[in-house]
Amino acid sequence: LVGTIRYQHGSRTHRIINTYTTHNHTCKHCLDNFPRLTALQGKYAGQGVVVVTVSVDEKESHERAAAVLRKQGMTATRNLLLDEELDAWQKKIPIESLPSAYVFDRRGKWMRFEGKRDRELSYDEVEAAVQQLLQEK
Repeated sequence: LVGTIRYQHGSRTHRIINTYTTHNHTCKHCLDNFPRLTALQGKYAGQGVVVVTVSVDEKESHERAAAVLRKQGMTATRNLLLDEELDAWQKKIPIESLPSAYVFDRRGKWMRFEGKRDRELSYDEVEAAVQQLLQEK
């Protein structure tokens, strides 16, 4: 990753990691979800929630991904661009479809949310998981 995400025991933050692509605009759902991510960041930032976007575009597409983020107004979130080859990150990150979201608790345990062929990724489910984590001590 161009940036690093570290989890320490007792961290004060929960993280929503959202993966997407801008490749040939094939992932319309990826782009359509940016406003929802911005809203989640705004709504829960004061409670220790951080939204991080991760572009899985090829290195040569990083400028396009950065331009999409600027156009979408994704300035309140942390935005990362992968700098690894496709084979390398696919072995490390279990992504079956895009976009996908991972919600990490303060201990680094995570839940994965993905759309499937018959339905889109549900950010209502992502938000419900965040709300549940915020209620835990």
